[in-house]
Amino acid sequence: MTKTYDLYITRAAEHDIQEATDYIDHTLLNPSAADTLLEEVDTAAAGLASTPGKYPFADDRVLRSWGVHFILIRKYLFFYIIRNDLNTVYIIRFLHSRRHWISILHEGISFD
Repeated sequence: MTKTYDLYITRAAEHDIQEATDYIDHTLLNPSAADTLLEEVDTAAAGLASTPGKYPFADDRVLRSWGVHFILIRKYLFFYIIRNDLNTVYIIRFLHSRRHWISILHEGISFD
């Protein structure tokens, strides 16, 4: 029987996703691309419930020591942490790959 994890999305990750889709929808004027990105995010998150260890750790020594994994979705990095002791996957951030994501994540991770 496959173990199923609970999913928890932080406020920061919710904000990041909303910011990305708003930018694509309202600034780039491409609502269908925004909808597609959101569908891909939903699909990736749903997959984490059953196979969270499928994706690699972040390519940074500190983030790896914190257990931060990532999924590449188009030009965005979807960051999460697996808490086996709590049977929960925490989705912590969703950042464009050209942002200084290492610095942003080094500032700390909130589970709010």
